[in-house]
Amino acid sequence: IGYKGQDGLFAFGDDTYKRINMSFNFTSQLTNWLEITFRTKYNRNESDIPNTYDYMGSSPYHEVYRAFPFIPVYLPDGNFAAVAGSNFNYNIAGIMAQAGRDITSSDDFWYTGAFNITPIKGLSIKGDYTGNKFFKQQKKHQNILYQSQPDGTSIPQGSSNGVNNDKYNDTYQALNLWAEYKKTIKQHSFGVMAGYNQESKKITALKTKVSGLYDNNTPGSDLATTLQSIGEDATVWAVQGMFFRLNYDYLGRYLLEVNGRYDGSSKYKSGSQWGFFPSVSVGWRLSEEKFFEPARNLFDNVKLRASIGTLGNQVTNGNFDYLGYLDNETLSYVMGGKVISGLKAPTLASTNITWEKVTTTNFGLDIAMLNNRLNASFDYYIRNTNDMVISKTYPAVLGSSGGKENLANMRTNGWELSVSWNDKINNVGGSPLMYSIGVGLADSYSTITKFDNPEGALNNYYEGKRIGEIWGYVTDGFIQDEAEAQRMATIQGDISKTWKVGDIRYKDLDGVEGITSAKTIYNTGDQKVIGNTTPRYSFNINASASWKGFDVRVFFEGIAKRDLWIDSPVFWGFPSNSNVWQSAVNDYHVDNSWSENNTNAYYPLPSYSGRSKQTQTKYLQNGAYIRLKDLTISYTIPKAWISTVGIEQLKVFASGQNLWVGTKLFKYLDPDIVSTRQSNSKDNKLVGNLTSDGKAYPFSRTFSFGINFLKSVYYEKNNYTRTRGSGILYAGMRFSGQDPGRYH
Repeated sequence: IGYKGQDGLFAFGDDTYKRINMSFNFTSQLTNWLEITFRTKYNRNESDIPNTYDYMGSSPYHEVYRAFPFIPVYLPDGNFAAVAGSNFNYNIAGIMAQAGRDITSSDDFWYTGAFNITPIKGLSIKGDYTGNKFFKQQKKHQNILYQSQPDGTSIPQGSSNGVNNDKYNDTYQALNLWAEYKKTIKQHSFGVMAGYNQESKKITALKTKVSGLYDNNTPGSDLATTLQSIGEDATVWAVQGMFFRLNYDYLGRYLLEVNGRYDGSSKYKSGSQWGFFPSVSVGWRLSEEKFFEPARNLFDNVKLRASIGTLGNQVTNGNFDYLGYLDNETLSYVMGGKVISGLKAPTLASTNITWEKVTTTNFGLDIAMLNNRLNASFDYYIRNTNDMVISKTYPAVLGSSGGKENLANMRTNGWELSVSWNDKINNVGGSPLMYSIGVGLADSYSTITKFDNPEGALNNYYEGKRIGEIWGYVTDGFIQDEAEAQRMATIQGDISKTWKVGDIRYKDLDGVEGITSAKTIYNTGDQKVIGNTTPRYSFNINASASWKGFDVRVFFEGIAKRDLWIDSPVFWGFPSNSNVWQSAVNDYHVDNSWSENNTNAYYPLPSYSGRSKQTQTKYLQNGAYIRLKDLTISYTIPKAWISTVGIEQLKVFASGQNLWVGTKLFKYLDPDIVSTRQSNSKDNKLVGNLTSDGKAYPFSRTFSFGINFLKSVYYEKNNYTRTRGSGILYAGMRFSGQDPGRYH
């Protein structure tokens, strides 16, 4: 049984989170040939946050970046000020404190029954059934807020009150039946396994929205005057398959494994539902060969591995893409004195799609040395994703959408390396010191090898495209004087007709007069690939030490190479669309923007125009980072001190998460918050834009401490000794910022 209660960061309008989880496992050997198992677990989650969207049109995390600093929080009489302001000129704190609540709860219940029959030596017949019931409910209350006036009256914020009630539940079922047989004949070991699998999920949802609550503070769907909308969703999917595995082992020296799956999916039309997905792997332990004997004093194990296999991937927008859809719409004309509704043209059915096929070829090496103190593993793989499902290009005059097919391929190249050292120093202050350190490093990149993009448009995938490419201009300094600014009205006229001293000058790459953007891969103008958002060279470092009951564990993780283009007012200070309300100017922008007294500044001339904020080399951000993810220190109380009270083990611990981050990213952004998207707009920001805009729930630095105890009860039955009874009790504190370890 576990419980977690955690308050959020809001100073106004509490946000809370609660979780309770329970699990139970039972196994019984009924006979010498029959074992049964039952497992169940339950999780409940509750969150309660202010429902501010209907008043502010966005989340509090977005609003805090553009809030006016001169708006007071309270009036002299203690009431909140500026709750009913307009044009973002309102009191965020007051709205959050008085807003209705957005309450979400979920119940997740899992149960599994299993059996294992061993009728003869080497044969095992197994089966299990798993069921899952998931329920989720969300209630969003929009109440009317009132702003006190000097004359004692009040004015409302919000035109109407109401409540949204959303209920969702799904039922998942899985059945697995399989048999395994193992046999050893002298130096040869054989294994065979075959089985059957089926899974299904049914999903239903009911959504209602009402307005005109009888009581502003009582959010009930049956306590309102107007039913605004009601909607019901339901869907289902199922998969079914058969599988097998064959194993061969000669003296633990030569290893062979062959696998196969024959899977069917309800998401495809009849005739395209089934696919066969085989794999084979081989291994050779060189360290078991006679010719390796001279090196066995140094090497404990050397193993070469190779494998190739294919897995199926179900990629669809919905569970019935092989059917066309009809949707209704309200038409813009009147018949019979009424505005009429009608049906849209049906979507194109995706009748020519089936499983995507992901084939991976892998080569690996495992090494253990120096009495297994030094271990290393290396893998290199090539993953080909074939028959990727994409939308087929149709003439615009068709007048409909949909119609996907298996028309694209992608290749991923990657490798993974892990190295660890485990050892002890026999005498440190009279006791042994156990220690270990491990390093992991991995890299991969993906390339499109086939795609239906005959025009080579850059706002879509194309053959030869590296996933994550950032196309942009090469920065060529600032415009130096008024004469140059006048010339730029012609030279950089495709971007803007207005240029000023201190704006950005872009480099001419194609030798053609005028700076032009890339249109297609055949007409790239003065843009090129200037970076890539794919995280490269991900790494982790973990180390631990144990001495006289004290244990220390530290874990670092990070990315060594990543480029980011951040098109956000958080980075620029000023938005690129003349929307003054999105400004997020701070002291860093003021001190580092171009002016007559600061001509070597980092930023260009401050402006609401996007002309100097085109995707370019100068402002490409380095998304690499290293983070101290976890540090834990614990002490195990000597057993002699606690055995008299019946406690088997007692450990006290303190830990911290996200304690420090090292990064060259813009100071007000965190590398874990930033993400990428591909834009289809014509603003030359083709990929790499910041999805979250940097305005997200702050990344938290967390401190926790507690005790871990084990109280055991021993009893003998059928020569088995059983142990039960343990628990963990801990408390924690959380300090948050977009930039843990780099507070400002």
